[in-house]
Amino acid sequence: MSTFCPSVKELIREVTIVQQQPKKQNWLWPEINDLPSAQSAAMQGTSMCIVIVVFSWIIALIVTAMGVTPNFQLLIGASLLYGLIAFLIAKMSRLAAIAGLILYLVDRVAFISQNGSNGASAGIMVVFIIAFISSIRGTFAYHQIRRDRQTEIAQPEGQSD
Repeated sequence: MSTFCPSVKELIREVTIVQQQPKKQNWLWPEINDLPSAQSAAMQGTSMCIVIVVFSWIIALIVTAMGVTPNFQLLIGASLLYGLIAFLIAKMSRLAAIAGLILYLVDRVAFISQNGSNGASAGIMVVFIIAFISSIRGTFAYHQIRRDRQTEIAQPEGQSD
């Protein structure tokens, strides 16, 4: 064959290569179309909860080293709450995903009302809010996809209600 007209085998090979290349995931607003993508989106909320706990303790330790005593009871309580929410989101709990967003919003409103806000913290806050929303999307999609699959399994092909 000429170099200008590829063979059918070459075309099939190129199409196969293109199909095998992984899609780039949009981490800010992930596409959710199957169970793994739903779990991945939900894990954004888990990750944010863990980040909040870790950075809270790092800041508390830095502040303590500077001679200021933070409210450790509040820090421990918040850490346990965010840790529990992270665990439950990882288990695909829709209620925990919603609670994570609400807790984060209440936490940020309280912080801003006491300390004010700047552009950098507002930008970070938007990223965290979007991650918690993705977590909600992921947990709800996960349960919807599982329900749809169970319905497909329960109904043999060709039968409909």
